[in-house]
Amino acid sequence: MATNSLNALMFGSDDDSVHLAEYTPELALGLASLGLEDPIPSGFIDCGWISEDGQSLDLSDSVERIRGHQGNKVVKEFMSESDTNLTVNLLESKLKIVEWNLDAKVTNKGDYAEYDAPASRTVRNLCAVVDAYETTGSGDRWRIILPHVTLGERASIALKTKELTAYQYSLGVIDGFRLLTSTAAMIPAGTPTP
Repeated sequence: MATNSLNALMFGSDDDSVHLAEYTPELALGLASLGLEDPIPSGFIDCGWISEDGQSLDLSDSVERIRGHQGNKVVKEFMSESDTNLTVNLLESKLKIVEWNLDAKVTNKGDYAEYDAPASRTVRNLCAVVDAYETTGSGDRWRIILPHVTLGERASIALKTKELTAYQYSLGVIDGFRLLTSTAAMIPAGTPTP
C-alpha cells in the first residue's frame, strides 16, 4: 500500500483568516466566481486573530434505520438530519464582530461608543470566506466560500483575568459552500475546467 504523509494536512497557520460580511443576494452571487488566489471582495471585514483552537467545519448527520420484521435486519437507511456549521472563536473586539455578536445598535459618542444590546438576540445573516494554510511548509491552502451563513446561538463572553475575551461564532451553512484547494492529491487528473 502506497502512502504519502504529505497528504496528511494540518491547518492552523498564522496566515489563517476568517472574513465576514452582511449577507446580500448580490454579494452571495459574486462569491460564485471567487477563486483561490482572488482578493477578498470589498464589504468583508477581516475578523483578525482566531483562538488557538482554530476553526472547524462541523458536519452533523443523523441516520435513521428501517428494520424488517424477519430477523430485525436493517433494510434501508436514510439521512433524517444533516447540517453543516462553521465554528470559530474570534479574539479581536472589532466594531462589527461585537455588534453582530450582541445583535446591538451602535452609536458613536465621540471618544467612546455605545452598544445598545437587547436581552434576546435574533439570527443574523452573513457571508463568509475562510482561508486556511497548511502549517508544515507544503504551501497547501484551502479556501472555503460560504455565500450564506447564519449567526444563531451565541456563547458566553468572558470578562475575567487570564482569559482572552472571545466571541464564539457558530455559523449555520445555508445552501451549501465551495471548497477550493491547492493540495495536489485532491486535484482531479485531466484538463482544467474554466
